[in-house]
Amino acid sequence: MQIPLLLRTLVRKAVVQWTWLDHPYCWFLLLLFCMPSQTKAQCIPQCIDYTLSLSQNCLDTIAPDDLWGVGTAPICLDSFIVAVYDGSGLILPTSPAVNEQWIGSSLEAHLINPISGDSCISTVTVIDEIAPVIDCIDTSIDCFSPITPDVTGYPIVLDECSPNVSLSYVDNILQ
Repeated sequence: MQIPLLLRTLVRKAVVQWTWLDHPYCWFLLLLFCMPSQTKAQCIPQCIDYTLSLSQNCLDTIAPDDLWGVGTAPICLDSFIVAVYDGSGLILPTSPAVNEQWIGSSLEAHLINPISGDSCISTVTVIDEIAPVIDCIDTSIDCFSPITPDVTGYPIVLDECSPNVSLSYVDNILQ
């Protein structure tokens, strides 16, 4: 087990603290041991893959408990950080936040304990589940008038996270 450098330095300083009593045959050694509140086995990350559905503001942050894959997240999860990488292995400028630019993409999220160095990797799929708002105006047309959108008008479509919404028109004539 690797002990962080600062802890190793503190332990070395504590170990050399010998104290002699007045009696020539009595002495004691003071040892200082620092133990985390949970055992190390409880804090070794095991990641799960995660689907991130963006909210209405199109920017969401991936939290450590989103990626934690073993039962209830332990108390030590507060010491973990998340780093998100694109398909090229570059960290996102907004990491650990993800925006609409990544809708439909698979990203790599690393759950890292910077103290121990323990980490795991998740695949994060970014989706937009919020339906667009479609505003159609009421239009009256005469019989035998053209009914193409060029004549009747196009609906107004608003989608906060996917601004490039494509519209299509299908005409079915029933006899």
